[in-house]
This record gives sequence, structure tokens and C-alpha cells, in this order.
Amino acid sequence: MTDPVLFEVPDDAWVIPPPKEELTRGERRARLVASRIGTGVHPLGRPVLLHPDVSRDPEDRSGPRCGDCKFRQLVEYHNRKWPKCWYPSIEEYPHPRDTNCESSDIRAWWPACRDYQPKEEI
Repeated sequence: MTDPVLFEVPDDAWVIPPPKEELTRGERRARLVASRIGTGVHPLGRPVLLHPDVSRDPEDRSGPRCGDCKFRQLVEYHNRKWPKCWYPSIEEYPHPRDTNCESSDIRAWWPACRDYQPKEEI
């Protein structure tokens, strides 16, 4: 006699999960940026929110952009220039959005944050 089974599971009911998707570091970063824009958060992350005139659709490039902001500065370090947000904050840490790593590099195409101020024309 066979053991009683509470539920019979047919042999074709077993599902093999798909293989894990292999993404490069750049692809993972692009997905993170797109998800942040979609939720109304600037690609730098919280607590930086998007400008009210910017679309939440990552593909829509309308509205102000970081490349047009006066706080986006090219900072020289080791004979290279890195785009950083130098939005002023407190005396002890004057540029809180510059973390000296790639994750705080400000892409010109990124949508502007709520602190956006256009560059002054010369």
C-alpha cells in the first residue's frame, strides 16, 4: 500500500525557474536610474526629488536637465574632470552630493532635481 498524500501533484506541474539574468554593472545602473526616475526620485537617490516640471517617464526628455543647472560643475581630480553636483548645503560639508565616486557623477541628460537653477547666461 502506498502512503496517503494530501495533494497529488502531476509530473508536469513542476516549473523550472529561468536562469538568472546576467547584467553588466552599467546595465544594472541604468535600470536603477530608470526605476528612480519612474518613482519621482532623482537618479542620485533619496532625499533628492525630481523637479516638478520633469516627466516621470525615463524615455521622455522634456523639462529641465542637470546639464543646464548651475550647480553641475566639472571638478578636476587626478588630471581628469568629473561632473558633480555642487549644490550648497551646510558649512561643515559644503557639497553633500559629491561623494568622490562614480555613483555621484551627474549625467547631463538626467532630469533636474527640485533644487535646479538654470545656468546664468554670460
